[in-house]
Amino acid sequence: MVAQFVLTAWLYFQFDAAAEGLQFETRLPWIPAWGVYYQIGLDGYNVLLVLLTTFLGPLVVAGAFTAITKDVKLFIRDGVRAAVHDAGHLRRAETCSCSTCSGRRC
Repeated sequence: MVAQFVLTAWLYFQFDAAAEGLQFETRLPWIPAWGVYYQIGLDGYNVLLVLLTTFLGPLVVAGAFTAITKDVKLFIRDGVRAAVHDAGHLRRAETCSCSTCSGRRC
């Protein structure tokens, strides 16, 4: 995680705020027959958000390791359960019947 932050800090200092459009851009053909491309890059807002995310990531992980001293297995189990629940919503768009969502459309 620290290596990610160092790489992101390097991207931040290499970023040219005067340039228009995306920087550090990657564009690859996805479905060339239809003219569809995979394109990703950073603009002024995104470079700051990526920097913030990579800065907070190690702090959150360190905080979780020191703050969770009781019921560690429960903490991990609930984290896995939440991740699986969220992944299930990526597969379907219908109304959810789980107790977390209470029948709302998730």
